Amino acid sequence: MPLPPRGPAAAGRRHARGFTLLELVVTMVLITVLTGLAALAVTRAGDRQARSEIEQLFRVLRLMSEEAVLSGEEFGVVVDDASYTLLRLDPQREDWVPLEASFVRGHTLAPGLHMALRRDGTAPSRPAGAIGYAVDTPAILLHASGEISPFELEFRLDGAQESPGSIGSDGSGTLRLR
Repeated sequence: MPLPPRGPAAAGRRHARGFTLLELVVTMVLITVLTGLAALAVTRAGDRQARSEIEQLFRVLRLMSEEAVLSGEEFGVVVDDASYTLLRLDPQREDWVPLEASFVRGHTLAPGLHMALRRDGTAPSRPAGAIGYAVDTPAILLHASGEISPFELEFRLDGAQESPGSIGSDGSGTLRLR
């Protein structure tokens, strides 16, 4: 009958049976650190996308304000929790009609990004999650005189502690981006 191996070969087999507690702890710490870094990267990507959406709306509002002055037309913006639509006042029909151009027709914000509208320093005029305003009542008016109705659009991102930004006007015709 053969004898069991002794010496260095036998010692190597004893260590091959499993992991030590230290090896398991180091592996768990590495997994935790990598998971945290991945979550941080995803949050920063969400903040960048939210900021891009806010800047896009700011540019559209500024462009439409300039167009109102140049064309002598009145424009309005219908806002809800996660989308906006631009309208033009049709003087013949005396009614608001959606704009035809694709870049200003209407836009839904990125998932998880929401808006709360305040006019004249009041509380939000629509509760979070509310869908749509009546088409005949734009929330924001861009006048041919260059004036813009006073408003504050505060943006929020699901899961974020701070607002990624806001767009507002004091009624004088100047838009501000924060």
